[in-house]
Amino acid sequence: EEWREDPRFDTAAGLSANRTARMDLIGEALRGFTCEQALAVLEANDVPAAPVNHPREKVLTDPQVVHNRTVVRSHHPTGGPMQQAAPAARFHAPFALRHHAPLIGEHNAEVLGEAGFTPEEVAG
Repeated sequence: EEWREDPRFDTAAGLSANRTARMDLIGEALRGFTCEQALAVLEANDVPAAPVNHPREKVLTDPQVVHNRTVVRSHHPTGGPMQQAAPAARFHAPFALRHHAPLIGEHNAEVLGEAGFTPEEVAG
C-alpha cells in the first residue's frame, strides 16, 4: 500500500528512474516465498504476474510452450539436433522448417551467379 503513495513511483518516468529501488523493494517483499507461493499471492490480489522460466529446460517443457508449439526441433547437417523459436506470426498452415541454416559459403555460387558472375569467375 505504501508504494502507491511513494512519489518515486507515481509516474512512468519515476518508475524508470527508480528502477533499482523498486526492484530492491519487490525483492525484499518476495523474499522467503517460493515462485508458486508468490504467484498465488499476486493472483489473489489481482496483480498480473507470470513466472520467468529459468533454466532453459523449464522453458522447453512449459505447458504453454509445448501446446503452442513455440519451439521447433530440427537436425542441422553439421550441427546436429537443434531447437529454435518458431515464428511468432502464424497463419493457416502449421510452421515447418524447410531448410537448415546455411553453412559458410554454401550458397556462394548461386548468389554470385544471380549477381552476374560466370561459373569460371566464381571458381576462380
